[in-house]
Amino acid sequence: MYDYVFLALAKNCSKYLKNYFYFIKKLSKSYNVLVVVGENSSNDGTLEFLISQKKSTNLVILNTSELSKYNNRIYRLSLGRQILKNYIEKKKIKSRFIVINDLDDVLKKKISIKNFLRISKILEKNKKDLFGISVKSSPYYYDLLVLKIKDLFEFNVLKIQRSFAPQSIIQRLNVLSKFKKKITYMKDLKSISSFNGMCIYLSKDYKLGSYLKSKTKKNVDLVDHLSINQEIHNKSKKYILISNILKLRTPKDHAPRNIFTLFFLKVKNIFS
Repeated sequence: MYDYVFLALAKNCSKYLKNYFYFIKKLSKSYNVLVVVGENSSNDGTLEFLISQKKSTNLVILNTSELSKYNNRIYRLSLGRQILKNYIEKKKIKSRFIVINDLDDVLKKKISIKNFLRISKILEKNKKDLFGISVKSSPYYYDLLVLKIKDLFEFNVLKIQRSFAPQSIIQRLNVLSKFKKKITYMKDLKSISSFNGMCIYLSKDYKLGSYLKSKTKKNVDLVDHLSINQEIHNKSKKYILISNILKLRTPKDHAPRNIFTLFFLKVKNIFS
C-alpha cells in the first residue's frame, strides 16, 4: 500500500526532471511513494535521466512511443494518461492518493514539500465533499482548457481556440486572457474540473473516471482531465478544490496575451 502514486507523461523534458526527482526523493523519506512515467521517444536525454533515477527512486518507466503515431495532441495526451491509469489498475496497485502532474516548465522551480503535504491533509479531511485538489501557478493561472466551474466558467475553450472567426480573437482576449488573471487572485474555490499542472486525487474516486470513453482517433474532443474529472464528479457528486496553497510556474506559452499576439498566432495557424 503506497501513500502516493505519481503518474506523468514525459517527452523532451530532461531539464525539468532534476527539480521533480528532488521533490520525489524528499517526499519518499517519510512516505511510501511510487512514480510511473510514460516516456515517448525523447531525444534530449529524458529517458537516460529517468533510467539514472531508478536506483534511488521507486520508479517504473513505461514505453509510450506508440503515442507518436497520433497527430492530434488532445487524443495523444488522453490516451497516454489512460495508459498510465490502466497500468496501475492492471497491476492492482493500491494507494491513498494518486497524483497527476506535468513534467514541463511548470517545474521550473522546486515543489514545496510542506505545501504539498498541506493540501494532501485538506483533501483527506474533506473527502466527503472533495475528490481532488488542484494547484495554482505563478504569476498567472493558465489551464483553462480543462477548467469547469459551475456558474462561473463553463466555456468551451477548445471551440474558441479552434475558431478562425475574427470575433474569436476578441473572445480569447476578453474572456480567456482576462479570466486567467481573475482566477489567479481568487480564493480557494470548488471546480467540477481543474488541473493546472498538478492534481491530487483520492485513489478511490480516481478509479471512477476515464480519460477516454472510447479509444478511437475520432474521439478527439474529450480533453484528458476534463473528461475524467466530469465523470468522477457525475458519479461521486464531489468536487476538485482549486487551492492557493501550492503554486507551480506558469508555462511560458500559456501567459496571458494581448490582441496583437493573438492575431499573430491566429494568422500563423491559418498558414500552417
